[in-house]
Amino acid sequence: MEKIHGLVPELKHYGCVVDLLSRSGKLDKASEFVQTMPVGPGVVVWRILLSACKIHGNAALAEIVTAKLVELDPSNSGITFSHRVLTQVQIDGMML
Repeated sequence: MEKIHGLVPELKHYGCVVDLLSRSGKLDKASEFVQTMPVGPGVVVWRILLSACKIHGNAALAEIVTAKLVELDPSNSGITFSHRVLTQVQIDGMML
């Protein structure tokens, strides 16, 4: 991207790639991409991945992502915990 277009990728560009991979259901690739990004993924990137886990029913990855979110932003752990519980409820097929 830098050589061809003269544009240095920023966090928002990496976030878009994670979003596209996640929306297409390629959560393993999205997770791998996040973990190999040359810039540290911020809370927004991890939340994109967590939302995709909920949509696609991937509880195992949701646990990993939740741990990262709590590590990055412990003050929002309540919201993250709630999201994790709702993900598990949806995966189990129960409705609140």
